[in-house]
Amino acid sequence: AQRSNYDRLVRLLQTQSASEL
Repeated sequence: AQRSNYDRLVRLLQTQSASEL
């Protein structure tokens, strides 16, 4: 479960970065 949460957080962060770029 923790791994899934981490993956979700990483994905969200990546999406935010892409949006900023």
